[in-house]
Amino acid sequence: MSGIKALPAAGPVEPVDNKLVEKYPSSLDDPARSLKRSRPDGVKEPSLPLATKPRTTPPTDATDAEVHKRNRDRVFGVLKEYKTRMAELKAAGQRKDDMVAAREFADRGKIPAKRVGHPLGIEVGDRFGCKGEMVVAGVHGSIMSGIDASNGIPYAIVLSGSYEGDDDGGQEFVYSGMGGQSAKSPMDQSFNNPKNRALKNASQSGSMVRVARKQGHKDYVYDGLYTILSAWMEVNPNTGLKVCKYKFRGVPGESKASAKVEVGKLYSGRMTLENRVQRIKKKIFLRAGDVVKREDAIEKKGPKVAEKKRSKTKSVAKIYGYSTPENIVQELENERKKKLQARKQISSFDISGNQERLRIPAFDPVEKQPWIADFEYVTKPAISAAAQALIEDSIKKIGCVTGCQRKMFVPYTKEGFLNENIPEGVFECPSGCTSPTCRRNQVTSGGLQYPLEIFKTKKKGYGVRCSVDIPGGAYICEYVGELITDAEAELVEDDSYLFGLDHFLLMKQAHLNGLEIPCDPKDLPVVPFSDEVMVQDTFHGHFLVMNAHKKGNVGRYINHMCGDVQNLTIQFVLGEGHNSIYHRICFVASCDIPAGTELVYDYGYKKDTVEGRKLECHCGASECRGELL
Repeated sequence: MSGIKALPAAGPVEPVDNKLVEKYPSSLDDPARSLKRSRPDGVKEPSLPLATKPRTTPPTDATDAEVHKRNRDRVFGVLKEYKTRMAELKAAGQRKDDMVAAREFADRGKIPAKRVGHPLGIEVGDRFGCKGEMVVAGVHGSIMSGIDASNGIPYAIVLSGSYEGDDDGGQEFVYSGMGGQSAKSPMDQSFNNPKNRALKNASQSGSMVRVARKQGHKDYVYDGLYTILSAWMEVNPNTGLKVCKYKFRGVPGESKASAKVEVGKLYSGRMTLENRVQRIKKKIFLRAGDVVKREDAIEKKGPKVAEKKRSKTKSVAKIYGYSTPENIVQELENERKKKLQARKQISSFDISGNQERLRIPAFDPVEKQPWIADFEYVTKPAISAAAQALIEDSIKKIGCVTGCQRKMFVPYTKEGFLNENIPEGVFECPSGCTSPTCRRNQVTSGGLQYPLEIFKTKKKGYGVRCSVDIPGGAYICEYVGELITDAEAELVEDDSYLFGLDHFLLMKQAHLNGLEIPCDPKDLPVVPFSDEVMVQDTFHGHFLVMNAHKKGNVGRYINHMCGDVQNLTIQFVLGEGHNSIYHRICFVASCDIPAGTELVYDYGYKKDTVEGRKLECHCGASECRGELL
């Protein structure tokens, strides 16, 4: 921590208002009132008692409203000072400026006393730019820990989705306990941990806990007060370690789920609004770091069923990836070519015809037939005249991305990995930007980074795999084809390769219709339609569709997988000249993927959504739906 002391508890514990306790007696004061909480296994759960009833925000009483306003002005005044101090420390080159500033404010007595219930001056829905701001505002008492508890009393938690197995359903969610998650020293969690024990006590007493949710890539939203229905211990099936689990439920009138903590698996194809605005569990991508070549594993074991488990292969050397020097890539490709010549059932050494940075061989272990291309390989979209007119019209109305984007937010690590899926889109810098930060923000424009292969399957046609391990968060490829309008797509005979670019339109429409979306609506790219058009669903025929049937790239061969075992997620990327109408469809590894594993994602189709159309599914997943359409 560079000599920085750990942040102390955020001030002394403030006693609960006696008037409130008299009106709403706390079960903490009467152990006999403690409830038995059943595990979430179908057993009916008892109704929830309220521990201490804080006043609903904002208050309605005139006097209370004046006090609330004074408290609110004070809190946000201190927050303004804190942000200014962070900026000063950052400009001076201070590491962990948020922690240092919080320490200074704690020493000066500017951090509120701990209290049960809503923080003074804070309302449900208030947004904070970092954990340090929540500490200063009294929402959460620790920058480093997700659980704020002391002396057996839990005050707050932060739901960030960084723990495997967390399941966020909005007003109800399952939360993992503290400890044992370090990759360097993994161990069982225990209810003997003071913070885990405090949450378990709250599940028995019914006392309320503040909840803040991470939203987007950096913001936190105060979602109000929740009670803990049950606490139990379970074993993580992937690690074999014990994990403390808690089921939370929002207190009616005192909480509002700002959004489920989730990202990423969006949609493809033509579906209804309800089906297309999908959700997946929040998951920070697993990090393998360096990767290891394992081409021989493919010949010996064949393609594997997609898994979500981490690769157990240990790192020995980086061989492929965004940060691999070009001369090293060429050396690796020369070596790879020699190995390909010795591989069996190879039907083509490069289906791209030398158009890609890395060759893409094809294998047919099923029919053992020579490669016959039934489409034209392209690396950039072939834009129809109608699509070009639609793009130009949208630029006139709402403009487009232009120039350097590093001030927006650089979501990639220095190795080129995406930390999390960003529903509002990734904004990349153009090739003209040459600073180190800008180059780090040009990941998807550099072409293929990993040695992909296509191979014939028994029931699904061709699929895609990689001959080396892929780290979670790595960019895989783009979905490229003929860019046409939605109206032109209606006339296409074979619609198996269509991918709609109406993601941002659907997100905007969902928000206007009162549905939850997995990001702040203000962060969405501007759309060229009025709110009335969006709500009435009359923008159809005025957006773009990618058709990879007759022209396409390797992305056209990536197959569908049902259930929750996909290893790819979709990330929409906006670069020079792009906007909410025209942008790029990119695939990113959502977990570590061992060499030889088939790359798959969820097409997002739903049965009986396209009249007169049936499409069988042969994905082989244990949760296979049987039909895509």
